[in-house]
Amino acid sequence: MKRIVAAGLVGLVFAALPGGPAGAWSHSGRYGGSASGGGGSWSGSGERGGSASGGGGSWSGSGYRGGSASGGEGSSSASGAYGGSASHTRGEGTTATNPYGTTATHAQGSGQTTATNPYGTTATHTQGQGTTATNQYGDTAYHATGSGQTSVYTPYGASGTHYYGSGTTVNSAYGTTAYHASGAYYPPPPAAYYPYHPPTTVNYYGSSCGNCGGWSAAGAAAAGAMVGMAAGATIASANTAAGIAMR
Repeated sequence: MKRIVAAGLVGLVFAALPGGPAGAWSHSGRYGGSASGGGGSWSGSGERGGSASGGGGSWSGSGYRGGSASGGEGSSSASGAYGGSASHTRGEGTTATNPYGTTATHAQGSGQTTATNPYGTTATHTQGQGTTATNQYGDTAYHATGSGQTSVYTPYGASGTHYYGSGTTVNSAYGTTAYHASGAYYPPPPAAYYPYHPPTTVNYYGSSCGNCGGWSAAGAAAAGAMVGMAAGATIASANTAAGIAMR
């Protein structure tokens, strides 16, 4: 009797167990995509050819155009179909490169980000401090965070500094200096004063001009005499009119 009961219990246990892996699943998309998983892993594919899979703390995927990405244990990386790439390591930082050779790196924890292009120009930003940029010709620019100060230096000795709200100072390689004050008002220069000049009488020169370079002494005397005669005639005329009125 005991043997029959034990055999029955064993049969019930086997009947309760599923026929496949525990928790397995699968799905098919309407347009051809599919996905499946079970036992701590999963995978999927798109109708255009992209695919992805993961399990055991890692994952990977590829796009139908050729791009790919993968990650696990705190790190990840990706590459584009046209050559760009990026990688990230937890606790360290991120590095990215585009298909034209430009690279950017961010150091986690230090707050420092650096970018470099294929022609030699670089720029570095440090959180809380500032940004420094240098081109392939040796020119350097620096901006201090919080101070509003930006400075530029050339390899030939020229420099320029701008203070936000104050002004800009420029020094040439030859020692000359120029300064512009921000916000300062410079009124325009006063209008030029031109004194009044009466019309100039032009000499009339006859065929027998005695002094063609200007008024001669005789001419000046004659002119004075003519003015005197005119004044005398005016006074005489006034006196005559007064006498007639008294009669």
